[in-house]
Amino acid sequence: WEIALHVYTALGDCCFNLGNYPTANSYYNKALLCPDAVECGYVWLGLGQSFYELENMEKAKDALMSAYMLEGKEIFEDVDEKYFNIIKDHI
Repeated sequence: WEIALHVYTALGDCCFNLGNYPTANSYYNKALLCPDAVECGYVWLGLGQSFYELENMEKAKDALMSAYMLEGKEIFEDVDEKYFNIIKDHI
């Protein structure tokens, strides 16, 4: 299962970087079905970013808040600040 988590997350990252946000979102959701994935802030970050780009802001906020709660602000250091900005008023 650990390998599946990494594979689904990597596929989500690839699709996200290519601008294929619906497919990225699907892979991040599949990653979350793997054991211990709900404790992985990086998966929540990817899911939140994909929801953001799909203009589903409520789900984006929920996922990005999960990433923040698991990893802190540091998880947002290498991504566009817009992703942190939608949750900063709720922290």
